[in-house]
Amino acid sequence: VSVLRGAESLANVPRSINLGSSVDISRSFILCSLRTSGTIFSDNDFIRAWLSAPATLELSMTQSNADAVAEWQVVDFQGALVQSGAVSFAAGDGALGAAVTAVNTAASWLIYSTQTDGGTSTNVGQKMVAGTITSATVLNFTRDSTGQAMNLAWHLVEFTDGTLVQRGLDTFSAGETVLSLPVSVVDPARSVLAAGAWYQRGGRTAYTANDDIGVASVQMNLSSPTTIRLERSFTGSAAHIPWSLISFSGLSY
Repeated sequence: VSVLRGAESLANVPRSINLGSSVDISRSFILCSLRTSGTIFSDNDFIRAWLSAPATLELSMTQSNADAVAEWQVVDFQGALVQSGAVSFAAGDGALGAAVTAVNTAASWLIYSTQTDGGTSTNVGQKMVAGTITSATVLNFTRDSTGQAMNLAWHLVEFTDGTLVQRGLDTFSAGETVLSLPVSVVDPARSVLAAGAWYQRGGRTAYTANDDIGVASVQMNLSSPTTIRLERSFTGSAAHIPWSLISFSGLSY
């Protein structure tokens, strides 16, 4: 496994980043997060990331953000096969699918990132998306509120080295802040948790009263070898969180 990483200002977007060396796109995926100031979640808080060439990373945001810095990692994982693609939500679209070459769903991890228009400033639900592996050949991306366009880039990582993936789509009721979920036993020293699009922390919600992203973003931890814990900071509406628990095989490359 090799990892290229960096930090990029988003004062001007889109950005094409020269990685300095090439990766194998057929086995590489992107992890990206954002740090910024501000008090409103809108079109300058969501980054779409993809590889346009073996040595070029693309970062796209609808509106530039002088205070924003993207922290990115490009992971070239020799024990994986990676399919990549994109879907585009029109303003009225609530769900879109993507066809893929058949994968082993018990060893596959869906990663995705979004670039959104501003939409309604008080409607965070229209900006939050849950992505799921519906079957060995179909991905599904769903939001609970519509009203603005959104572009989404996805990577479907199928591990071929014995790494296993447990996953689910679990629901917070309107008043819940914590979910404790049972999983098959894993080795915590070789396992990681991830959720959906909003920097591997998000899901979907129908909440439209304000822009508080805490209603559908979570803190995640593996509280025991057989239990995962999801916690959100804001209630007021139900939220649906897609999660993946990746248990690495321990093979060295």
